[in-house]
Amino acid sequence: MASVILYIDSRTPKKDGTCTVKMVVTHTRYGRTEQTHISTGISVLPENYDSGQIAQREPNAAIKRGVIRAKLAAAEKVILSLETSGEIMRMSAADIKDRITGGAKSKGMRIGAGFFECAQFFAGTKTKKSTADCYKETIAKVRAFDPSAGFGSITPSWLKSFDKWMAAQGNMINTRGRYMRDIRAIFNYAIDEGLTDLYPFRKFKIAKQETIKRSLTVSELVKLMTVEVEPHQERYRDMFLLSFYLIGINPVDMYALQGIRGGRIEYYRAKTGKLYSIRVEPEARAIIDKYKGSKLLLNIGEQMQYKNFVRAQNKELRRIGGMERRGRGGKKIFTPLFADLSIYWARHTWATIAAECDVPDDVISQALGHSTTNATTAIYIKRSLAKIDEANRKVIDFVTPIVEE
Repeated sequence: MASVILYIDSRTPKKDGTCTVKMVVTHTRYGRTEQTHISTGISVLPENYDSGQIAQREPNAAIKRGVIRAKLAAAEKVILSLETSGEIMRMSAADIKDRITGGAKSKGMRIGAGFFECAQFFAGTKTKKSTADCYKETIAKVRAFDPSAGFGSITPSWLKSFDKWMAAQGNMINTRGRYMRDIRAIFNYAIDEGLTDLYPFRKFKIAKQETIKRSLTVSELVKLMTVEVEPHQERYRDMFLLSFYLIGINPVDMYALQGIRGGRIEYYRAKTGKLYSIRVEPEARAIIDKYKGSKLLLNIGEQMQYKNFVRAQNKELRRIGGMERRGRGGKKIFTPLFADLSIYWARHTWATIAAECDVPDDVISQALGHSTTNATTAIYIKRSLAKIDEANRKVIDFVTPIVEE
C-alpha cells in the first residue's frame, strides 16, 4: 500500500530564503517500507507554509496552491490506479515515482526500436529479478532460433516453426507456452509504445497442457490433522492447516501478512496482483495466535525467508507418518502418510472439499480468485465476500466433526 503527503524541504534554502515543497511517497509491501521524494517545482518561504497550507501573504499564493494541489491530485490518482489493478505490489517506491513523474517514459527506447531492443527494455522494467530473468531467457531462446527476428518477421507461421524447434530441443508443452506468452507480452508492450501495430497472436493459439492438481481427500486431511508428529514437524503441519483455513493462501502471501483488520486478512496476491479479503475463522485464529509475530502477522516470516521455510516445510510434510529407529545408530526410518505432500496442496484440497460439500462452482472460483471484477460488478463485491465467507465456514465445518469423532 502507498500514500503521498506534502512537506517543505528546509534543509537547503535558496538564496531568496524559499524552500521547495515536495511530496513523499511511502510504500509498504511484504513487510518492508520504502520512501521516495518528488519535487512539486514550487518554492515558498518556510514561515508561509504549514501542514500543506500556503499562507495568503506568500507571493503568488493562489497560483502556487493550484500547482501543488494539481500535482498532489495527479500523484494520488496514479497510486489509486496502481492499487486498484494490484500492480503496486510488484513495484518499488522508485517505480511508483517513475510512474508519477513519467520518468520511465523519459528514459525510454529510441523511436523505431526493433524486437530485441524492445524486449531487453521491457525485461528491464520488471521489478522482480525472477520475472526479468524469465524474459531474458526468452530473448536468448528467440535469438538462438532466429538472430534476425523482428516485429515484421514474427508471424503466425514463424511462431509455429519456433514451437516445433523448441519441441525438437526437448522443451515440454507448458515450457514452450511460457516462452510464447513472454513474446506475446513483448508485442503488447511494443504496441502500447507505438513501435508496431502487428500482432501475430490473433491467428496463433498458445498450446497448454493441464497439470495434475494434487489434493487430499477429507479422510486424508483428517489423518494429517490427527496423526502424532515429532515436535519440530508441528509448525510445518500447522502452517499447512492455516493455509487451508485461509482458502489455500499461497505461502509467499501468507508469510508476508501484516495483520488482521475487522476480523479479516487482506492482501494482494504476489502471483496475480489481485486483492483478496478472507474472514479469519476461529481455527485459523488459534494457529495465528500460536505463531504471532511482532512486525508481521506470523513469526515465520520474521525468522527466515519464505522460500527456505517452504523448502523445509515440504520436506517435513513428506515425512509425517510412522517413524522407527533401526540399526545401532538408531537411524530414523520414516513411513510417510503422503510421500508427495507439499504446502501447495492446501489450495487444491480446499477446492476439492468445497466441491464435495456442494459449494457452487462460481463461488469456488471467486474464492480462489479465478473470476474477475470490474467497475460494473464492484457493487456485488460485498455480497460475493459473504458467499465466500459462508463457503469457507462450510468447508471447515465439513471436516471438523470428523476430526472430533
